[in-house]
Amino acid sequence: MQKKITYCPLDTAVNIISGKWKLFILVRLLEGPLRYGRIKASCTNISEKVLTNQLRSLEDSGIIIRKVYPEIPPKVEYSISELGMELMNALKPLYEWGVKFEGTTDNIN
Repeated sequence: MQKKITYCPLDTAVNIISGKWKLFILVRLLEGPLRYGRIKASCTNISEKVLTNQLRSLEDSGIIIRKVYPEIPPKVEYSISELGMELMNALKPLYEWGVKFEGTTDNIN
């Protein structure tokens, strides 16, 4: 008898990256560590509350790392974790597909 699967691992992955800004943030962090202000500046039309929530969620999932430097005023940098890099490597074919799709003239609207 075959074992029933009561969940789909893809649901876990999609839940981690769900949110309007999470993938955008992750792509920016591929360039290297960024401070909150730099992330905010690159995410036009995002509220501070939403950005903070998205960053916390990614941090809680272990996808990004938040490093606080013992300075006054405090300096905080966000970077992508090893687990986050694994995720981004898994998403690379999807990214490339999106680039290809956007380049076609007969997109489905």
